[in-house]
Amino acid sequence: MKLENCPVTLQVQYPQLSLTGYRELAAHVQQVPGVGARLLPPSTEAFAYEASQVGALELTVNNPQAGDRLAQILSHYGPWEQI
Repeated sequence: MKLENCPVTLQVQYPQLSLTGYRELAAHVQQVPGVGARLLPPSTEAFAYEASQVGALELTVNNPQAGDRLAQILSHYGPWEQI
C-alpha cells in the first residue's frame, strides 16, 4: 500500500467482521508506529444480527513507511474494501 502524502486518512470496511473483530483489528494496527484507528458507526440505524455493528474502521497514517505492514495486517483479517 503506497502512502506518499502523510498524514493520510483511510476508511476500510469488512462487511462480515464482528464488533470484536473490529476492536482487535484496531488494536493491531495501532501497534504500527504512526498509525491511529477509530471505529465508525454503521450507516444504517436498523439493527440486524447478520450485519456488522461497525460501519468502518478509520485509519490515520502519519508514517509513509507503514503502508506495507498495514496492508499485511488488513489482509490478515480477510477481504476488505476502502470506502
